[in-house]
Amino acid sequence: MKTKMILIMATVIISASIKAQVKPADETSIKQILQTMQDGWNNKDGNLYASRFTDDCDFVVINGMFLKTRKVVAEGHQGIFNSIYKETNLELNLRDARYLTNDIIIAHADGRRFGNIFGKYEDDHAIMTITLQKINDNWSIAAFQNTEIQQQGQAPPKK
Repeated sequence: MKTKMILIMATVIISASIKAQVKPADETSIKQILQTMQDGWNNKDGNLYASRFTDDCDFVVINGMFLKTRKVVAEGHQGIFNSIYKETNLELNLRDARYLTNDIIIAHADGRRFGNIFGKYEDDHAIMTITLQKINDNWSIAAFQNTEIQQQGQAPPKK
């Protein structure tokens, strides 16, 4: 009886894990979206960075500021590319993704921003929560939350 119960539990856990994973084609699409964002950042092109967002997207910046619409995301990023982050690069890597519905995916990505900011080298890490929406068979970012990863036991820097 105990063995049978363990097998049933293992089957349920494995089934839930398989169901949560996105199809390979959708995973590839998400990785391409992240690559487009990375290319936009590294080429200092705000329009390219924001090109895979929906027109009416929500974007929560790493400092908590809330942006709305692809146009505002593009303009805001062009502003930081022309100033504070002009000597930085970005790396983005997909951590996980799962379907909420057939047309909505929730994903997490790991980010690393590195380079000189006002003459000082910085190497910061963040985790992004990304809500993707399938529109006309293409995935776009509908909502994006960017959160800096703090070292354990370390308070956020004072401003």
